[in-house]
Amino acid sequence: MQDIVHKIAGMAGSLGLSDLSAAASELEMLLGKDNAVNLPETQQFGRLMEQIESDLNTR
Repeated sequence: MQDIVHKIAGMAGSLGLSDLSAAASELEMLLGKDNAVNLPETQQFGRLMEQIESDLNTR
């Protein structure tokens, strides 16, 4: 998942979609931490996933 989010962050940045790129980059950093196993249960993860999904759906 971290690799996919990394690609989304890079492509979004290249296309000028700064909000999407920032959210994906933040999620990538969260996934890289040792506590990634419990990450899907956190509010921060849910917020970032909703933001990414919303940004993708509006494009």
